[in-house]
Amino acid sequence: MLVYAKGVADSKYHIALSKVHFEVNTRLTSCAGRAYYKGADYGLIQISLPIFQRNPCIAELVETILHEIAHTMTPEAGHSLAWVLAAKSIGSTGTRCHSMKKAYTKKEKQDIADTSLLMSL
Repeated sequence: MLVYAKGVADSKYHIALSKVHFEVNTRLTSCAGRAYYKGADYGLIQISLPIFQRNPCIAELVETILHEIAHTMTPEAGHSLAWVLAAKSIGSTGTRCHSMKKAYTKKEKQDIADTSLLMSL
């Protein structure tokens, strides 16, 4: 799927995904991914580590990557019809939001730690 997306991005939208860098962001807690694209020479797609730690689903990860690739294909388009068409052309659903739970809050993390501590007694 991602190879197909790369081919469409390269041929139809003239986006060289080889110039788009991917990174895992440990601070993204409310969105699954984020895309930055500045001309033909630089792009960045960040994927949220906290969200995917809470929601370990390969299908959601692939959808998020395709979603963000579509943003690099249609800079400045937001979630407009142009973006939806680009997203669908590479195999994405073309939907704006995911249904995954957001990253754990500090309180939830503490509650989990407290429960684990109690269970070990």
